[in-house]
Amino acid sequence: MFVETPETLEQSSILAATPVLQACPHQVGGHTKHCNGAAAAFVDTEGRFYKALQQGGGRELALYERVWGMKDTQGAVLPLVHTDSGHGTVQQGGPPGTASGSHQSAISSPDEALHLRRFIPAYFGSLEQNGQQLLILSDVCHGMSKPCVIDIKMGLSTAYDWADPSSTRKNRLKDASTTQSSMGFRVCGYRVYRPATGDYVVVGKEHGRRLTPDTMQAALAHFAAAGSSTPATVFRSALPQLRQLETWFSTQTSLQFFASSVLIVRVQMIDFAHSFPITSGHLDTNVLTGIRTLIQTLEHISGQ
Repeated sequence: MFVETPETLEQSSILAATPVLQACPHQVGGHTKHCNGAAAAFVDTEGRFYKALQQGGGRELALYERVWGMKDTQGAVLPLVHTDSGHGTVQQGGPPGTASGSHQSAISSPDEALHLRRFIPAYFGSLEQNGQQLLILSDVCHGMSKPCVIDIKMGLSTAYDWADPSSTRKNRLKDASTTQSSMGFRVCGYRVYRPATGDYVVVGKEHGRRLTPDTMQAALAHFAAAGSSTPATVFRSALPQLRQLETWFSTQTSLQFFASSVLIVRVQMIDFAHSFPITSGHLDTNVLTGIRTLIQTLEHISGQ
């Protein structure tokens, strides 16, 4: 249900040898490839997921290192694989009143770090391979023979005022033309295994951008019904986890997230290149609104 470090991921041996990687077969949405066509997401056979850092990736790396590197009240470091890469420690850009968008002051207590750990992949450091810096995370689909995954980008807005103006304009137009600004989330893609035919139904981000509030329920029901389960079964399992994520967002005033996603396979938050400290003590209602709307939509589909 929540992140638990698999026993096979012995922290002392994570970086002991160069891993043999393959392109991630269950990746949906997100940055699946670089502009040159090379894969941007990989897995190994030991339950690890390798994500190539994109623009703003230093913030994402810093968040993972902060969350998984906090010390407890006795001063002992909460378990974290050491990474000596040094990448991502200097953050570029941030909301007004912050020091370069650093997460150092944002996540200030072990309890806060432990709460966030429940909703994000486990972190095992980073490595550089073939000229790419890769985050090493837990593969949330590891151990599943035919994983079915949907990527849902959260928030009423994926744009923030302190970003590059051209990026801000592009994202605001995208938000306004999709369900992002009206529902607080949009579907970035999904893949579902069909036992009857032995293949996958794969839906990409372009289809997700064409969805409207009137067609969203049918699309989510299609994801949940395309395999061997029913929408009621799939979403009744996911809803308790989403409600606990809602509870966390209802109280946390440390971080604000833009363009982060929720994966429904096991409910996980991913993609933190555009996460920033909150300096005014307010809630991240941008994402909280989307979580609540998603919960209401799934409750309706599953008959709850």
